Amino acid sequence: MADHSEPEDRLSPQEMRRWLSEELTDLSKALQLRAIEATSLVTAYSAGEISAEEAEKRLHQYDRRWGEALPGTSVSKGVTDEAILAAIDKATVLQNSGSFQRRLPTAQSKRSDESSR
Repeated sequence: MADHSEPEDRLSPQEMRRWLSEELTDLSKALQLRAIEATSLVTAYSAGEISAEEAEKRLHQYDRRWGEALPGTSVSKGVTDEAILAAIDKATVLQNSGSFQRRLPTAQSKRSDESSR
C-alpha cells in the first residue's frame, strides 16, 4: 500500500488541486485577453482605422507581451499532440540557450502561405 504522507518539501494532493484550479483560471483569462487584443488589432487594421506601420507596431507589442501561443510550432492539419509538445520542448531549450527566434508574420510569409493552399 502506498504511503500517503508527504514530505514537507512536496506538494500535497490538495495543493496540486489548488494549483490546477489557479492554472486553469489563469489560462482562461490569458486566452480571453489575447483574443481581444489580437481581434482588436486585426479589426482596426482591416477597417483602415490604423496604418500598416501602426499595425506592425501593435503586432510587435502583442508579441512582446504574449509570445507565441505554441512556441516553435503551430496547429496544422495532421500534426499530432506529441509533435506539438516535442516542438514546444525544443523551442523552450532554444529559448533558454538564447538561440530561439520568434516567427512574426511578414508579407513574404503571407504570400508563401497563400501559395501553399
